[in-house]
Amino acid sequence: WRGRKEKRKARECEGECWDGMVFKRIKQTFAVLSELAQFGKAEEKQLDLLIAREQKKLETLKTMHADIDQQMSKVQMDMLKQVGSELDEVHSAIQKHDEMLAEQLKNSVVGEDAMQRGMVE
Repeated sequence: WRGRKEKRKARECEGECWDGMVFKRIKQTFAVLSELAQFGKAEEKQLDLLIAREQKKLETLKTMHADIDQQMSKVQMDMLKQVGSELDEVHSAIQKHDEMLAEQLKNSVVGEDAMQRGMVE
């Protein structure tokens, strides 16, 4: 009986040792996983900060783009008003010139009539 008892005790001891090694391995694995999780959280925070900065830059660019569009529209309207004003001036000058030519034509016709009347008499 002694041999069997010793063998059984040896197997139990081996099992306990094996269990202890497995437990130790599991504990080490959880420690590594915990470190990785902490590292992952730190990386996630860094990424969140980076994303927030980039979103802020994007919003700034959108605002700048809107301001530029507004300024360009204003410049275009100012240019259109200026061109319209210049066209009005040109139109007015053409009308005055047309009136002057009409007056000259009228005077010339009146003068020609008078000359013809004078010749006829």
